[in-house]
Amino acid sequence: MTAPVPITFLAAGEDMHPDDAELVDGRLMRRHLAPGTSQWSTGLNGRIAALMFVCPCGCGSVSAVTVREGYGDKHWSWNGDQEKPTLTPSILKTSPCRWHGDLTDGVFVAC
Repeated sequence: MTAPVPITFLAAGEDMHPDDAELVDGRLMRRHLAPGTSQWSTGLNGRIAALMFVCPCGCGSVSAVTVREGYGDKHWSWNGDQEKPTLTPSILKTSPCRWHGDLTDGVFVAC
């Protein structure tokens, strides 16, 4: 099992989707960022709608999980804490890696 990965957030003004982002098979890759690097994404109303994160496994792929109903087919329950979020249920990534784990109190832990 891999070690827990604490969540870290991009600095103000940084973007998970920069113009020079690497795309591999249609997937956003941010290999130069540390695993667990994250950014909140807002919906049209300016409220937080999703958490974007660099995979905790270290593969560099960026994924997003929606935390507000109405933004996608599925959404995760979120405790509302922007610094140390907890999401339920667990997160299952199937591409390009296969990482399955929890985000609890701001720490990604593989199952």
